[in-house]
Amino acid sequence: MKKLIVFLAISMLFISCAKETIEPAFAPQTFKQQRGGKPIVVDYPIRNLEVDRVGNDIGDVPVVGGVFQRLAEVLADITISNDSGVDGMEVPIEPQVFNVAELDEVDFDYIESVSLEAVKLRVAETLEDIPVGEGDDATRGLNFINKVQVIMALEQVPDNPNEVDRVNDDRPDRVVTNDNAGSNNNGEDTIDIYGDTATDVRNDVVVDTPSSDVTVLRDVNPTDDGRVREDETNQPQAANEILVLSYDKKKDRGACSGDCIDMKVHNHNWKQILKLNRKFTIKVKLFIEGVPKESLKLDGRIRFSVGVNPGF
Repeated sequence: MKKLIVFLAISMLFISCAKETIEPAFAPQTFKQQRGGKPIVVDYPIRNLEVDRVGNDIGDVPVVGGVFQRLAEVLADITISNDSGVDGMEVPIEPQVFNVAELDEVDFDYIESVSLEAVKLRVAETLEDIPVGEGDDATRGLNFINKVQVIMALEQVPDNPNEVDRVNDDRPDRVVTNDNAGSNNNGEDTIDIYGDTATDVRNDVVVDTPSSDVTVLRDVNPTDDGRVREDETNQPQAANEILVLSYDKKKDRGACSGDCIDMKVHNHNWKQILKLNRKFTIKVKLFIEGVPKESLKLDGRIRFSVGVNPGF
């Protein structure tokens, strides 16, 4: 009897140590297969922005990260007042400069595409009722806006670790010998001075001189990354500028009846732009035919997509 019990115990031990297998209910899929090859779409709501008829700022959009949210911020932070300019003329708007250092942390090998899909501003509500007979179609809603162009100037990062980083340099001893320092459209050489160091932007070579330490950076204005030399209105742009968004009331009348602006998005290779650049200057050209006669609240949306391939 004891032998039988020992035999059964040993048998159970071997059975319990046998290799177990699990049959999956579904075949394994990669991340890309699970998404069906579709990019991740981010639909970012712009919070209410106030437009005051006496000329207060439209408002402030919180920066949650990324260049596209900064675009929304600039669009929202526009001052329109009675002294903004003559009706039908351009409203002066200061360019906004952003240094996006966090792009250094992005591994673009895992990003397949980046696309700006849509930008829309609309009237959320009217704060005051305009008496009948006061105001006209040109100053109600967003009809007072004739044309908008959003242009982005780009500045690249050097791809040689021995090069001088002109992008995020904020040293107080910087002296620029030319207001348009860099490689200009005429191919003329210009030099930036950082203390005792001269930076000559021409070609991808290094020149040594006995009088100073000169480091030559590569051309910061390549033409193979989606940039445009000229916008659709045949107005020449600088070599390092791209037309990002535009709106023309005469051409782009939508179904909003003046209550929204559906910006036209111009396609660019955003993956390459974000990979190569860290400093972005956003310029807004705004043409109006009259200041609004009513106080408005605006909201809207900005939509962009990112194609991701994490490798699993």
